[in-house]
Formats: sequence, structure tokens, C-alpha cells
Amino acid sequence: MGDIVLVEIPNNIGHQQGGTRPCVIVSNNIGNGVSPIIKVLPITSKRFRSEQPTHVNFRKGEVDGLIKDSTVEAESTWVVNKWQVKKRLGSFNDEQLDKIACAMIFADPIVARAFCLGIVDTAEFQRVSRT
Repeated sequence: MGDIVLVEIPNNIGHQQGGTRPCVIVSNNIGNGVSPIIKVLPITSKRFRSEQPTHVNFRKGEVDGLIKDSTVEAESTWVVNKWQVKKRLGSFNDEQLDKIACAMIFADPIVARAFCLGIVDTAEFQRVSRT
């Protein structure tokens, strides 16, 4: 979780992001270790300075592995096969991942309900979220 990888997404339709592009892995590391798929968010350099709450902007050089001013698009979750990952580019630090996590809640507010119910206090959540 938090790695920036170059992913080949060949079947984009309409407004979906596609092509070979950087993405951030947002699925948990336990699942990433055993599953043939991972969950990613696309990163674009075309929308920098976006003020949408589902977008997180990072300046060139601010993030290990991003060589342009870039925006993480939290509303565009993709599930991809691991074989679509071409290489690792870098990683986000914890503070940067916190910003991405907040944008993901704006994209999928139903997830916030689990936090209101206390999911963070469960042993299972602690086990999965710490890896």
C-alpha cells in the first residue's frame, strides 16, 4: 500500500483513465501478498491544481517517484491484475497517504459509516491496516 507503480490499463472507455500510467496502490499489503489483483488509483499530470475533494495534488519532487506536478484521482478506483504492473516508481509517505485516504472518503462516503461504528478498534482492522 502506498507504492507508486506504472500500470498498463488498455481498455479505457469514455472518461476512464487508461494507457500506461502511474498509479498508487491502495489495497492492503496482506491481500496484495496473496491475491493476483491489486486496487489502484490513477495519477495524472493533466489536472494539477484541481480543487475537487476527490483529487490530491502533489508538486514535482514532493513525492518519491513522481517527476511531474501530479494529481491522484481518488474517484477513479481500478482493480488490476498484478501482471499489468510494469514497474515500481516510488512511494508516498504516511502524511501523503493520509491526504489520499481523505480524498477516498469523499469518493466513497459509505466507508465512513464503518469508522462511525468503530471498525478501527477491532483486532482485524489493526492487523490489516498496519502492514
